[in-house]
Amino acid sequence: MRKLKNAKIGGKAQVLNILKSAGYPVKKFITLNTEIVEKIIKEQQVSNDLLTKIKQSLYFGNIGVAVRSAAVGEDGSLSWAGQFTTKLFVPFDKLAETILECVNAQNCASVSSYAQTHNVNVPELALMVQEMVDAQFSGVLFTTDPRKHSEEIIIEAISGVGEDLVSGLRQPSRYFIDFTTCELVRQECGAVELNFSLQQVTALARLGKEVYEFFNKHQDIEWAIEKGTGEIYLNQSRDIMTRVEEKTELLDETKSRVVSNLKTKIAVESKRLNGLGVVTDYDIVSDQNIAEI
Repeated sequence: MRKLKNAKIGGKAQVLNILKSAGYPVKKFITLNTEIVEKIIKEQQVSNDLLTKIKQSLYFGNIGVAVRSAAVGEDGSLSWAGQFTTKLFVPFDKLAETILECVNAQNCASVSSYAQTHNVNVPELALMVQEMVDAQFSGVLFTTDPRKHSEEIIIEAISGVGEDLVSGLRQPSRYFIDFTTCELVRQECGAVELNFSLQQVTALARLGKEVYEFFNKHQDIEWAIEKGTGEIYLNQSRDIMTRVEEKTELLDETKSRVVSNLKTKIAVESKRLNGLGVVTDYDIVSDQNIAEI
């Protein structure tokens, strides 16, 4: 992957900038860098000049925009999955309060607990304000199975927007595609059967393979297919960091690491829920941590 140089906008925004500049399908967005976010947090307001700039630059239409976190260091050695706030379908008249809500999430209890558990500082926060994809289908594409050595591309898909999928709230349909030929090998139906065509599966697989070749590293890609146009858009792409090679000597080490990480994630989430007054004598797995696990 290309070296990411701009530490003021976070890796998520940098990667999407790279993809868009290279001609890949990414909806238009504006990044509020860490200095802008810090100013908003300090003043507890979003300036009219900034709101005007966003309105002039982006198309809100009938479905609004997405306000997405782009923390510095997110999706690096730590994923920070689910810790920061993203809001979808935000109309212009709700934009200022939504931006304020998202920037203030940097100081919420779950973020602090996550940082303390991993003995790191809370990262600086940037935001992306991006045109929404009015999605017919959306989901995640892995250019290789992140759990083991595989020559298959895996596509997970649901109807509508993909937040319920990455949050672990909906069971997707899965499509396994030969990496070399981009032909469908097999599929697993989700909770709801999708009218997802073979042509769409193949087009997605080919696009995912192109992104892999562009970065020269296997990718975990969030995507959406727009209603009406059938256009595919990329919402995020990050390196797959968890691939386990089929080497016997690594299995015990991998198992120990996974168990340790899982215990940490559950401890963080239990602490967050306890802070909200939810006290239990058993482990908690919620939409804040289920996707990361």
